[in-house]
Amino acid sequence: MSSETLRRTIFCLDGLRYSFAMTEVSASRLTGTLDAVARQQEQSVHSEQAVASALLDAWTIVDMCHRVRELIQQLPGLSQRSPRVQVFLRATSPVEQLRHYVQHLRGEIAKAPSLASPLWGTLSWVPSHDQITCYTMFTGNIIPGVASQTCTYDTYQHCFAHRLVLIAEDITIELPSVVERLTELRTFVLDWIDKHPRFKRAEGKTLNWKFQVKKAEPDGAANGSQPIRSATNRTSSAAGSRR
Repeated sequence: MSSETLRRTIFCLDGLRYSFAMTEVSASRLTGTLDAVARQQEQSVHSEQAVASALLDAWTIVDMCHRVRELIQQLPGLSQRSPRVQVFLRATSPVEQLRHYVQHLRGEIAKAPSLASPLWGTLSWVPSHDQITCYTMFTGNIIPGVASQTCTYDTYQHCFAHRLVLIAEDITIELPSVVERLTELRTFVLDWIDKHPRFKRAEGKTLNWKFQVKKAEPDGAANGSQPIRSATNRTSSAAGSRR
């Protein structure tokens, strides 16, 4: 493996590592936020901050999935014909469509007369504390012709078929399924690292650098100016997969 290929591999692995981590944080936070919104709804309490938080985390999952798709397809040495990679790419293709939609909002607004869903879409979910109730977060103003779907109810099984969906421009994705696919791919990538002859997996911490500016004690400088010193402090050890 050439030094340039190794450099590309490191960047890809670092990108995947943080994309997986940000997805995990967003997914965990989203579940808690939506459960809180549901409880507040029962008490006739409303929080726009909670709405914004839920939308932020939902769309972050979409964006992180897109990033992972981009990175996994250019990871040097990883066969793109691998069944695990192919299953992931096929299963998350609707996410790519949704991300493309939100990336080009300027063009979508131009199509506003034919746009059938709110610009930022809708979130529909079944809270963890109430499996027989579905809530739907309709973002934006109610405009004629703009509608929203909800979680599908299975009349045969007598339960909702989905736990949490994000819907925009007639594209529906089940966010827990996306997170599950990302988790499976993460496990696959870690196994690939363990089997690679040039890599050794290690758990580490992200480097955080501290830069502190300190004023020097006045010592009678002729021009009255005071020099400053900067101090650095490495607060943690190196992170990620070490090669």
